[in-house]
Amino acid sequence: MQKLKVLFFAPNYANKFNLVSVCIQNQAEFLIKRYNFQVSVITICHKLPEKSILNEVSIYNINVNLIRENKKTLFSEFLNFDIIQIFSVSNLISSLGINFAYHNKIPYIISPHGDLDKIKFKNWSQRICYHFKYKIRLNSAKAIQFCTEAEFINAYLPLRIQPVVIPLGFEFETLINYNRIENSSSIFQILIFRFQNDEVFQLNLQNALVKICLENNLNIELYFINEIPNNYQNTLKSIKVNKIKNRFFNFFNDHEFNFAIIGGENDHFGVQIVKTLENKIPILIDSKMKLSEWVIKKECGYIFEQNQESIENNLKIVVNQNKKELSEMGFNGYLAVKKLFSVKIVSHLHQELYHLIMNLNK
Repeated sequence: MQKLKVLFFAPNYANKFNLVSVCIQNQAEFLIKRYNFQVSVITICHKLPEKSILNEVSIYNINVNLIRENKKTLFSEFLNFDIIQIFSVSNLISSLGINFAYHNKIPYIISPHGDLDKIKFKNWSQRICYHFKYKIRLNSAKAIQFCTEAEFINAYLPLRIQPVVIPLGFEFETLINYNRIENSSSIFQILIFRFQNDEVFQLNLQNALVKICLENNLNIELYFINEIPNNYQNTLKSIKVNKIKNRFFNFFNDHEFNFAIIGGENDHFGVQIVKTLENKIPILIDSKMKLSEWVIKKECGYIFEQNQESIENNLKIVVNQNKKELSEMGFNGYLAVKKLFSVKIVSHLHQELYHLIMNLNK
């Protein structure tokens, strides 16, 4: 049986500081390992050589300066590929991929990764741009692959589109190799992700944290991913505030977090949600995030609205909850993400989609 040849157009690939790109890498490598596909990736990354092979995946790093000069022949060596998957919509590499597949009549799938969210098309000028720039290309795709049901529901789409929901795939086996110890300390360690630039929300969260600390006589430590919002050190004088620089990786081993607070409505999937639950940490999640309802369904966290009362009420529930119960919620999340978001399951869904498209395209 002839190998299925799949070409990825990905704006970012194999970048350990970008978990979406790691998931794309996981998918490419697993399709080769498990299904004997031939997978090549076209990307733009200054740190990669022009051509390279990583775990049997052929990577072609495009030089932006040469695109105009070689536009007609730029991707001529990829004309014999069976199917193309394009990650995101609104950047240079995805535009190149869509145009290449469209003009050469190669079946293609688009994974918008939040680029089609309705919030991005609020005014008429954005919708007109969408109509002329995206609509024909989107309608010509064999499928639009969303990462969650919520991303699909909140997408601004042409009527004739064929939606498919397949989540991102994670290689959990290599990232989790320890058993989380229950935090028996009197100090509450709280991890905060994706802190928004919305000053009203920031103020509501600050006030809620101070009020909960004073009412419950709590000793709290806050840990922020990447940056601490302005004025936090001064506003929360009764709380120890820490900064974590190394993002999603080793810091889970160094701290025994009781729970995490995750906010941000423009997140198409929620990689930080999966990484937190993978490490058995229950979460307080913004109701506007795409996986918020799933978190409640799997009993691994609580949902809050962005107003101070809702944040206070949910914080009160968490800090007054037995720490053993919190650990059990974290473990529920760990089991759920391993079952639903493993690269093995996700790659199986992708290969089924590829074969279905190929059969329909004959």
